[in-house]
Amino acid sequence: MVKQLGQALLATVVVLGTLTACGGGASGGLVAQSPATGAGPATMQIINSSNETIYYVYMSPVSQSTWGPDLLGSRVLQQGQMFTLSNLQPGQWDLRVVDASGNYKEWRNQRLDPGGTYTLQVSSGGWLRD
Repeated sequence: MVKQLGQALLATVVVLGTLTACGGGASGGLVAQSPATGAGPATMQIINSSNETIYYVYMSPVSQSTWGPDLLGSRVLQQGQMFTLSNLQPGQWDLRVVDASGNYKEWRNQRLDPGGTYTLQVSSGGWLRD
Protein backbone atom coordinates (compact mmCIF):
# COMPACT_ATOMS: atom_id res chain seq x y z
CA MET A 1 0.00 0.00 0.00
CA VAL A 2 2.77 2.45 0.94
CA LYS A 3 4.70 1.59 -2.23
CA GLN A 4 1.58 2.22 -4.36
CA LEU A 5 1.02 5.60 -2.68
CA GLY A 6 4.67 6.51 -3.26
CA GLN A 7 4.41 5.56 -6.95
CA ALA A 8 1.19 7.57 -7.33
CA LEU A 9 2.81 10.60 -5.68
CA LEU A 10 5.87 10.32 -7.94
CA ALA A 11 3.65 10.09 -11.03
CA THR A 12 1.73 13.19 -9.92
CA VAL A 13 4.97 15.15 -9.38
CA VAL A 14 6.27 14.11 -12.81
CA VAL A 15 3.02 15.15 -14.53
CA LEU A 16 2.87 18.50 -12.71
CA GLY A 17 6.54 19.15 -13.46
CA THR A 18 5.94 18.43 -17.14
CA LEU A 19 2.95 20.79 -17.28
CA THR A 20 4.92 23.56 -15.58
CA ALA A 21 7.91 23.13 -17.89
CA CYS A 22 5.66 23.33 -20.94
CA GLY A 23 3.98 26.53 -19.81
CA GLY A 24 0.95 24.55 -18.69
CA GLY A 25 -0.84 24.29 -15.40
CA ALA A 26 -2.92 27.24 -14.20
CA SER A 27 -1.82 29.53 -17.04
CA GLY A 28 -2.75 27.15 -19.88
CA GLY A 29 -0.36 25.67 -22.40
CA LEU A 30 0.23 23.76 -25.60
CA VAL A 31 -1.47 20.34 -25.75
CA ALA A 32 -1.29 17.75 -28.53
CA GLN A 33 -4.82 16.94 -29.73
CA SER A 34 -3.94 13.96 -31.92
CA PRO A 35 -0.85 11.87 -32.58
CA ALA A 36 1.51 13.46 -35.08
CA THR A 37 1.42 11.75 -38.49
CA GLY A 38 5.17 12.17 -38.95
CA ALA A 39 4.77 14.11 -42.18
CA GLY A 40 3.64 17.57 -43.21
CA PRO A 41 3.03 20.81 -41.36
CA ALA A 42 1.52 21.18 -37.90
CA THR A 43 -1.71 22.95 -36.94
CA MET A 44 -2.40 24.91 -33.75
CA GLN A 45 -5.68 26.24 -32.42
CA ILE A 46 -5.43 29.11 -29.92
CA ILE A 47 -8.35 29.35 -27.49
CA ASN A 48 -8.75 32.53 -25.47
CA SER A 49 -10.15 31.36 -22.12
CA SER A 50 -8.73 34.39 -20.32
CA ASN A 51 -10.54 37.52 -19.18
CA GLU A 52 -8.51 39.62 -21.63
CA THR A 53 -8.78 40.31 -25.35
CA ILE A 54 -5.68 39.13 -27.17
CA TYR A 55 -4.37 41.66 -29.67
CA TYR A 56 -1.15 39.98 -30.80
CA VAL A 57 0.10 36.42 -31.27
CA TYR A 58 3.79 35.85 -31.97
CA MET A 59 5.89 32.79 -32.70
CA SER A 60 9.59 32.39 -33.30
CA PRO A 61 11.98 29.47 -33.53
CA VAL A 62 13.79 28.97 -30.23
CA SER A 63 17.04 29.80 -32.01
CA GLN A 64 15.91 33.38 -32.71
CA SER A 65 16.12 36.20 -30.18
CA THR A 66 13.32 38.27 -31.77
CA TRP A 67 9.63 37.59 -32.34
CA GLY A 68 8.17 36.99 -35.77
CA PRO A 69 5.29 39.05 -37.18
CA ASP A 70 1.91 39.32 -35.45
CA LEU A 71 -0.06 36.27 -36.62
CA LEU A 72 -3.48 37.81 -35.88
CA GLY A 73 -2.96 40.66 -38.34
CA SER A 74 -5.89 43.07 -38.05
CA ARG A 75 -7.96 40.58 -35.98
CA VAL A 76 -8.27 40.34 -32.21
CA LEU A 77 -9.12 37.28 -30.16
CA GLN A 78 -11.99 38.08 -27.78
CA GLN A 79 -12.76 36.05 -24.66
CA GLY A 80 -14.00 32.60 -25.70
CA GLN A 81 -12.87 32.93 -29.33
CA MET A 82 -10.56 30.55 -31.20
CA PHE A 83 -7.99 31.15 -33.92
CA THR A 84 -6.34 28.42 -36.02
CA LEU A 85 -2.79 28.57 -37.37
CA SER A 86 -2.16 26.12 -40.21
CA ASN A 87 0.89 25.03 -42.18
CA LEU A 88 3.25 25.50 -39.23
CA GLN A 89 6.77 24.26 -39.72
CA PRO A 90 7.61 21.46 -37.27
CA GLY A 91 10.32 22.26 -34.74
CA GLN A 92 10.92 23.99 -31.39
CA TRP A 93 9.02 27.27 -31.00
CA ASP A 94 8.51 30.08 -28.52
CA LEU A 95 4.98 31.53 -28.35
CA ARG A 96 3.70 34.85 -27.01
CA VAL A 97 0.25 36.42 -26.72
CA VAL A 98 -0.25 40.09 -25.79
CA ASP A 99 -3.32 41.97 -24.52
CA ALA A 100 -4.33 45.61 -25.11
CA SER A 101 -2.27 46.86 -22.13
CA GLY A 102 0.91 45.15 -23.29
CA ASN A 103 0.64 42.35 -20.74
CA TYR A 104 1.80 39.03 -22.14
CA LYS A 105 2.04 35.28 -21.66
CA GLU A 106 4.81 33.14 -23.08
CA TRP A 107 5.40 29.47 -23.68
CA ARG A 108 9.02 28.60 -24.42
CA ASN A 109 10.56 25.59 -26.18
CA GLN A 110 7.27 24.17 -27.45
CA ARG A 111 7.70 21.25 -29.81
CA LEU A 112 5.55 20.98 -32.92
CA ASP A 113 5.87 17.54 -34.53
CA PRO A 114 5.28 16.93 -38.25
CA GLY A 115 1.56 16.51 -38.91
CA GLY A 116 0.66 17.29 -35.29
CA THR A 117 -2.50 19.07 -34.18
CA TYR A 118 -2.20 21.23 -31.06
CA THR A 119 -4.27 23.49 -28.84
CA LEU A 120 -2.93 26.47 -26.91
CA GLN A 121 -5.36 27.33 -24.11
CA VAL A 122 -4.78 30.88 -22.86
CA SER A 123 -6.27 31.06 -19.37
CA SER A 124 -6.75 33.90 -16.89
CA GLY A 125 -4.03 34.85 -14.44
CA GLY A 126 -0.28 34.79 -14.86
CA TRP A 127 -0.05 37.73 -17.27
CA LEU A 128 3.38 39.39 -17.22
CA ARG A 129 4.51 42.93 -17.91
CA ASP A 130 7.87 44.11 -19.35
